[in-house]
Amino acid sequence: MTEHSDWGRSVTMKVRVGLVCLLTLATMWLAGCGHYVCGATFGNSSCSGSGGGGTGGGGGTGTSGGDYVYVSDPGGVQSILLNASAGTLTASSSVTGLPGTLVPNALVIAAEKYMYVAYPTTGDIYGWALSGNGTMQGINNGTPYTATYLTTNNATGSQNIIASPTGAFLFSVDQTNTEVHIYQIGTGGALTELSPLSLPAGFNPYNLATDGLGKYLYVSDDKAGLTSQIAAYTIGSSGTLTVVTGSPFLQSTNAAFGLMQMQGDPSGQFLIGTTATLSNADTSLYTLGIQANGAIAPIVGSPITTTYPPSSVAIQPSSGGTLVYSFNVNGSDIGNLVEGFTMNATTGVLTEVSGSPFQNVTGDSGAFLQSGGYLFVRDQYNKAMSVYPVSTTTPGLSTPTAIVGWQTGSWPWAPSVVQ
Repeated sequence: MTEHSDWGRSVTMKVRVGLVCLLTLATMWLAGCGHYVCGATFGNSSCSGSGGGGTGGGGGTGTSGGDYVYVSDPGGVQSILLNASAGTLTASSSVTGLPGTLVPNALVIAAEKYMYVAYPTTGDIYGWALSGNGTMQGINNGTPYTATYLTTNNATGSQNIIASPTGAFLFSVDQTNTEVHIYQIGTGGALTELSPLSLPAGFNPYNLATDGLGKYLYVSDDKAGLTSQIAAYTIGSSGTLTVVTGSPFLQSTNAAFGLMQMQGDPSGQFLIGTTATLSNADTSLYTLGIQANGAIAPIVGSPITTTYPPSSVAIQPSSGGTLVYSFNVNGSDIGNLVEGFTMNATTGVLTEVSGSPFQNVTGDSGAFLQSGGYLFVRDQYNKAMSVYPVSTTTPGLSTPTAIVGWQTGSWPWAPSVVQ
């Protein structure tokens, strides 16, 4: 989960209750954070929720495991521990000395074990092995992997680099050469680059997605800020990508094939996504059914109308997860109210949750903890990241479990349950 900054349209902001206290915290920079400006600020926030709810990993401080969110900003990476019982998000550890003031464009966590951060300016991908006590150990002895193609990519989406659900592979777009680069993730998180995938002539890869089981890879094609087609590939056990019959699926034949950003549900049966961009204020969420061979087709009952043009979605990742939340950023780079939906696990049909859009819950992007019990929502405009407990019985968002300050900036981030 990463940058979400070039979407949407203007709307009056509703500021969440208790932010005055939070913004006071946001002026306090964490001591010992290293020689860079922290992308997030921390403290035992009295504005936090009372805790409870969710099914996270416990938020422990020992080596047995914990629930974390990782943030990468100019110069470093931080791990932030969620203690749901105490209702806090606190700094756990940090890595400094990364490329100066350069801004990374992707942070990806694979199999809840390894983290990769990409710097397009230098053409490097750094990697770390994650520990349950919050520490991060450099992969490849801390030496970055060379990915010079990153330096010539133009505008890429928030999912321009992703990991397969199994944690076996890392995929990265290459717009100059019309390719997808494939990396095998080996012992200790080491990356081995395989032969890249050549995309159809004229294809401009923008966002990537897999089905929830990691059988298929889907690539959106950006043409002047709109998707004109989606290419689909079978992911082989060795990382070989084989084109799916009928691919690419053309937007000219169905609007649902114009998804700019999409994610797979945990069952592997559906893709849910958005077409909205600055030039396309489409107030819809689309659901595509995934056929046995990886081909995609719109389901009956799709799309569903939304209040705001959704710029990104978060789908509950755990087994049986049926919750979907959408986020929108207006033309002033301000997050609107978050919207929530339940998904029928059999048909894929979305139904809006009672009370959605959720009053006083604003954000420009969001992501689930892998356990599926907590939703992290970033709100750059109000300088906050909030964590909400969610379940199928209480899918609405109201009182956060914890809140932490966020320095203005679209830094890549992602939560993870780490053992």
